[in-house]
Amino acid sequence: RALPSATFDQIGFHEGNVPLAAQQAVSMQVPALRFFDARDFGGFVAPPPNTTLSADGYSIGYHHMCRFMSLLWFKALARYEFAMRVDEDVCLQHFEADPFEHMRASALIYGYGLRTRELHEGTLQTMPP
Repeated sequence: RALPSATFDQIGFHEGNVPLAAQQAVSMQVPALRFFDARDFGGFVAPPPNTTLSADGYSIGYHHMCRFMSLLWFKALARYEFAMRVDEDVCLQHFEADPFEHMRASALIYGYGLRTRELHEGTLQTMPP
């Protein structure tokens, strides 16, 4: 079942690197799209000069993304009743039912779907099923 995209805002988070003219051009094609600068909510604070990797070998940018998407995006989306995170490398094709209506009718406050096996050791240790 396809969800009517005009019913929902679609949020694009950025790090201040999407010029206003580009935002406006994309918004003409996708009227429900809203751009939020993650820095306005405490995300993606600039690392010290010449810093590219953290002690664990992951980039500082990756750590900023993890922090924002695990902690700060809730603040950014506080005015919304429900939110669904979909990364740019994910393609949603079908829902059996409207997930937001299901959550509302079932008085749920959180849900997630996972179709792939998690292999990242740090995630496995800190977020067990």
